[in-house]
Amino acid sequence: MWWNDPDPYYVRTNLPLNHARFLSSWVAITGFFALNSDWLPDLPAERLEIIKRIMPAHGVTARPVDYFDNRFTTTWLVTDTRQSVRRDVIGLFNFHDGEMKVNETCERLGLLPGKAYHAFDFWANEPIPDFTGSFRLQVAPRSCRVIAVRADEGHPVVLSSSRHITQGIVDITDEVWLKGKLSATSKIVGNDPYQLRVAGLTDGGKTWKLVSVGISPSDKAAGVTVSSQASSNLVLVTIQCPQSRDVKWTVQFE
Repeated sequence: MWWNDPDPYYVRTNLPLNHARFLSSWVAITGFFALNSDWLPDLPAERLEIIKRIMPAHGVTARPVDYFDNRFTTTWLVTDTRQSVRRDVIGLFNFHDGEMKVNETCERLGLLPGKAYHAFDFWANEPIPDFTGSFRLQVAPRSCRVIAVRADEGHPVVLSSSRHITQGIVDITDEVWLKGKLSATSKIVGNDPYQLRVAGLTDGGKTWKLVSVGISPSDKAAGVTVSSQASSNLVLVTIQCPQSRDVKWTVQFE
């Protein structure tokens, strides 16, 4: 066993934004000890946003995929199997001045071979193309990419959320699909706009159409609101919550 203290991470403004995200994401994805030594009152909102998205620690296993291949490990897989659905996040870190090309088989990454996967890039805030068998991506110099992936189940699934870099591992529980309804509970921070990214809207010749979104009566009474937006490959569900609480939500499809 090796437990590493990675030294403080920095998000101060004299660092390029991509490098500030790199340092913070490295600590968050690997699950190492997190210590920040910036003067927080002077940080602009853009830099504080990075810190918000890496707390708290995810508390699950992070595996260095290329540990024996590179001087600095570039590829990590975070896997959470504590609930009824499995969640995986791939962290890619380019330590060098040139572009890094990633080409890994699903089996070597630690994903299920033969499965098609949906994927969402956290910092870019956008989906990337589904993949099967192998995972290919490019990473800009001195930058990182953090990709949530979910296996295609033939129906809509929660691919990603906006609260935390692990995109569901620390904030979503009890995800269930039953008779066209996707439901779960999200741990939401008060006054922090929260977004769910639901993928898996097409399955061969079948397409799932968004009908409605809802929250529990007790959440409505607490002032929580919910809205949605559908595109060809994602449903985006936004929840506004005036105080920190667990919100029970549903998304109905046909």
